Amino acid sequence: MLTRFLEIGKRRIGIFYQLDAFGRSGWQSARDFLKQKGLEIVADASYIRGCGLKDSYRQQVEVFKRNKVDVILSIASTSAATGFIRDLRDAQIKVPVANLSFVDAQAMFLNLSKLENKNNRSYSFGLVNSVVVPFFELKHYKIYEEYLATLLKYKADIKKYATADYNHPFYGPISFEGFLNAKLIVEILKRLGPSLDRSKLEEVIYNPKGFEIGLKIQ
Repeated sequence: MLTRFLEIGKRRIGIFYQLDAFGRSGWQSARDFLKQKGLEIVADASYIRGCGLKDSYRQQVEVFKRNKVDVILSIASTSAATGFIRDLRDAQIKVPVANLSFVDAQAMFLNLSKLENKNNRSYSFGLVNSVVVPFFELKHYKIYEEYLATLLKYKADIKKYATADYNHPFYGPISFEGFLNAKLIVEILKRLGPSLDRSKLEEVIYNPKGFEIGLKIQ
C-alpha cells in the first residue's frame, strides 16, 4: 500500500497503531520501508490495546492534523480503526486511511454507515483495506462455490450457537480467510494420520505437495 501511495505523490506518511507487538511490528516495517525510499514517518500516534468504537481518538487525530500528513496507515483493530476514522472525519481531515487485513472491512463499513445516518456526515470515503487472500466474490475460483455451499449448510448452526447480539454477515473476507485456514488445517491433520505424530508436523506443513486448496482459476 505504501508503494502505491508514494507512486501517486502521497509522501507525508502518518502511522496510527496499536501499542503492542502487533502494532509496533507494523510501525517498524513501515519505518524501514520509508527509510529505503529516503523518507521517514511524518507523524505517529498509538492507542492502548482494548480500546474500541466508544473511545475517543481526538488526541491522536490532533497529532496528524498538526503534522499535515498526506495519508495515514492504520495498524489497528476493527473497532479502534473505526472510532479513529470517525474522529478524523469529525475533525474535517479528509486524507486517505489505509487499513491492514486485520480489520474487518464489512464490520467497519456497517458501523460507519450507522454513524453517517446518525450524524448526517460522510465517514466511509477515502478508505483502503488490504487483504491476504483473493476477494471472496471472485467466482472464477473453484473454491468460491464450496465456500458459499458450506455457509448455507451451517447457517442455522451459526444462529443456534451464537449469542443474541452476534451480527453474522452471510459471507465476507474474514470468514473466507477462516474457511481457507480450516481447509488447510484439515489437510494437515489427514496427513499426520490417526496418531497425530508431532514430529512430522513441520514436514507436513512445509511440503503440501498434491494439495490444491481451490484457488486455481477455473
